[in-house]
Amino acid sequence: MRTIKPLTNKQIEIAKPKDKPYRLYDGAGLSLCVSSKKTWHFSYAKPYIKKRTMMSLGTYPQISLVDARALRDEYNALLAKNIDPQEHKRMLAQNEVNVLQNTFARVGEKWLSQQNYSRITQQSAERYLRYANAYLAQIPVAKITSHDILTICETVAEKHSSLIASCVKTKIAQVLDFALGRRLIDTNVARQLTNTHQAHQKGNRPALTDSQQFSQFLRFIHQDSLPGLSFINQQFLKLAPYLFVRPGELAQMHCDDIDWQLNQWRFTPSKTKKSTGVQLIVPLSRQAIKIIKETISYHGQDYVFCSVRRKEGYIENRTISAWVRANGFQDLQTLHGLRASAKTILEEVLEFDPRYVEMQLGHVVKDANGTAYNRTKFIKRRTEMMQAWADYLDELIAKQKAKA
Repeated sequence: MRTIKPLTNKQIEIAKPKDKPYRLYDGAGLSLCVSSKKTWHFSYAKPYIKKRTMMSLGTYPQISLVDARALRDEYNALLAKNIDPQEHKRMLAQNEVNVLQNTFARVGEKWLSQQNYSRITQQSAERYLRYANAYLAQIPVAKITSHDILTICETVAEKHSSLIASCVKTKIAQVLDFALGRRLIDTNVARQLTNTHQAHQKGNRPALTDSQQFSQFLRFIHQDSLPGLSFINQQFLKLAPYLFVRPGELAQMHCDDIDWQLNQWRFTPSKTKKSTGVQLIVPLSRQAIKIIKETISYHGQDYVFCSVRRKEGYIENRTISAWVRANGFQDLQTLHGLRASAKTILEEVLEFDPRYVEMQLGHVVKDANGTAYNRTKFIKRRTEMMQAWADYLDELIAKQKAKA
């Protein structure tokens, strides 16, 4: 076998076209075909069948001598493993096409179509995917980085709220889990990011006790429209933070139990009905009265939150709880958790006497002698507290709206 002397850049540069194309050889299968243009070729024997073939590597000077040699060495390394360079190149090209076709929007649509969601949960998922698609729609899932997701979350948190940003990140992670299961990606970068939302204490019902985060929840439920909830259910959800009674008790609010002269709602909590039978007096703020009257005027039934479909005559509050969970608050806020939110903020932020708060929660409060206070104890102070609480909630909502 004759020895081939490697080419030099000068040889390549001074090579001129002739009547017929000719080749300059560099060795190990690499050659340069000189005609009207200079084209690099790699010649090799196909694995197993040993049939000689030639593949183009590109033209000079776009592909330099150094580049051509690097490609030759790469292909010879593949041949040493019985891998055909041309087939390998075609496979890489097809993989790249597949990567580009599997955009976040397309994969997200496939993922959502395979979820057996209820109507409310489906609408919630679609909503958060719209936030994600505003930034990721045309990006292949294999090319999404943790930096992309962090940028999205920061932008959504700034424009909307940190709660919504957390929900968007969760949906992105679920879509990428779907992609991972179909081998479209090697790792789910969203799962590598830590959660930014406030965690609740183990054993307690999730409740937001920070005023800033709680205000974001309030703003969310005070939107003009809450898709997936009827008007009655929307009114229930808007009233719940003002009164912070147990959700089941609020669902059973009866018009006959409301004293319109004193602006009080009096009822016996089911939790104490058998033990003490003591009534709970709930002073109604101006805001609460407005919501209650709007709701009653809508239907004119005995129960404020009536339901013509249920034999009990009032709504099932679990439907609203499910809606809250489906809209991203599962690990953040529950209807029952509104009681903890109110207690913490009333005592720590508004600095009301814990006795007033505990009595308003329907808890037994005892004096220094161990005697339980009468249900009407501190009613004037509690009335002032409930109005101050309602005004404070309105202030939080107004601040959130101003940011939008």
